[in-house]
Amino acid sequence: MPLERQIISLPFVEGVDTKSDPKQVRPTKLLVLENGYFKSPGRILKRFGYNALIQNVNGGSNITSGTLVATLKDELMMGDGLSGYSYSSTGWVNKGFAESLSISTKPLVRNTYQQTTPDLTVHPSGISVAAWEDSSTGFGMYSVFDTVTGQPILANQTLGTQSLEPKVFSLGNYVIIVFYETSNNHIQYVAIQAATPQTAAAPVDLTTTPGTQKTYDARVIGSRLFLAYRASAAPRATLLYLTANLIVSAEVKQAETFANAVTVFGDASNNVWVVYYNGSGVKFYIYDYGLANVVLAPTLIDVIANVRNIAGIGKPDPGATIIYEVSAAATYNYYLKAAALDLNGGSTTFITHRSVGLASEPWYVNGEVHVLAAYQSALQSTYFVMAIRQTGTQGGGRFIFYVPGQSGLLQFFWP
Repeated sequence: MPLERQIISLPFVEGVDTKSDPKQVRPTKLLVLENGYFKSPGRILKRFGYNALIQNVNGGSNITSGTLVATLKDELMMGDGLSGYSYSSTGWVNKGFAESLSISTKPLVRNTYQQTTPDLTVHPSGISVAAWEDSSTGFGMYSVFDTVTGQPILANQTLGTQSLEPKVFSLGNYVIIVFYETSNNHIQYVAIQAATPQTAAAPVDLTTTPGTQKTYDARVIGSRLFLAYRASAAPRATLLYLTANLIVSAEVKQAETFANAVTVFGDASNNVWVVYYNGSGVKFYIYDYGLANVVLAPTLIDVIANVRNIAGIGKPDPGATIIYEVSAAATYNYYLKAAALDLNGGSTTFITHRSVGLASEPWYVNGEVHVLAAYQSALQSTYFVMAIRQTGTQGGGRFIFYVPGQSGLLQFFWP
């Protein structure tokens, strides 16, 4: 005869058992209790929920999404990736600019030597190329990696015989490593085809006229790699480009002098901006994309001494923002100064951060210009990401990552 079903009462009076083997837990104990609580022994009720907080911000706007929530003493705080808010019963209070940042790192070199002046590019084909100066030889080296896995394709390869100051760029189907070669005082490049990154071409001259002066910068603008450098003979301020087919253009020159700092970059119209320090001030000039016409003749931005580094970025309006590092006898007296530039030669300068030096090219995030800055200390040297803001005389900054100075460990910051 068929079995008859019976109801057996199993009171849950012993709670969740997290110590026993899950396959041997007695029927009166629980393995998991979700969204419930013991009102009394043997009685489980649904856990209480939460009331939704208001979304309006004092002043009229609304919070539509959030990226973080935290407490500050007795305040409830939240952020939407751009601004930070403090909760009140009448609405959220906007506390100002508060970006949400994250970072991931991958070590590329682990040995007993020291690596300096690192640079990195990530090519759309899926490879990443890093270059640096290495104390094992005193000159430049590079490695090619699979971007996704981080596995090396080429590791610790030597650049030119006596190469210095390498810079890495993605250009069409190639990765280009530009460097200064001290054996012949030329600026050269190594081309790596993205489709076959297991091999690299031999070094090729970009220019043979820089002499012993190593002041140069390069940047991809549109589909060309532009090089600005100081030539050994007047007129010294020189500009040329390398096409995606690896054809070098003719040089164009200005009767100006790059002292020890220069940067080149493009704007939304692919105009080519060159900003430089000439020993007594910061100046700039602009060419069109083909280097056929001077858009703006050399123009003074700031009369200032002791400029060590310069970086810049074009704005959509069009215009540009530049940042330059001013040195001093003590590193804690270093500071960053910035300038907003326009195509007509107009400029507005302001001090943005003190006690730090310039450590990267600038980039745009959330409509703000950002730059990496370095603070030097005997106790804890640190890198910071800074927002360069053109209102007022002080920028904003936020600490995000690591303490440098670990010998033999070269780290890059992956997208």
